[in-house]
Amino acid sequence: MGRRAAHKTPFSCNCGALHGHITANGVKSGTHVSCFCHDCRAAQLYFGQPDPAPGPVDILQMSPEEIRIDSGAEHLALMQLSPKGMLRWYASCCNAPIATTTRTAKFPFAGFIVKRIADPQELGPVTTRGFVPQPDGKQSHEKVRFAALILQLRIDLISDSLLVIW
Repeated sequence: MGRRAAHKTPFSCNCGALHGHITANGVKSGTHVSCFCHDCRAAQLYFGQPDPAPGPVDILQMSPEEIRIDSGAEHLALMQLSPKGMLRWYASCCNAPIATTTRTAKFPFAGFIVKRIADPQELGPVTTRGFVPQPDGKQSHEKVRFAALILQLRIDLISDSLLVIW
């Protein structure tokens, strides 16, 4: 399937008590990423999810305002793995991880857990891979420039719109 659905994309927690959608713009402008970092994996284990190792945690990087909760917002909860770690949003009803955001609004970023999306095929192929383990024990990143460029464009657009409002 080609890249990106032209409509909103539904998601839900494991039990279905919390559900919503990602806007069409969020799907279209988002970056489909496979993340092999220890933090993403640790969060999956913290929430009692299956260990993704040696595979990645697939996420859709986008602006947080593209995520909409339609029902069950009372189940949305927040935690951090460390005092300065990313904010990890989850559904308290079934401990399902939903998304990761930064601790500051100055850097609008959400990493939405693809496993929550009803039809992940709508996202198109993974375009970036981060923290990929190498035979020498180090990690590398693949096609990160693409993801960084898209992220910078999103930040610039948000900054420009804030200037117009101000």
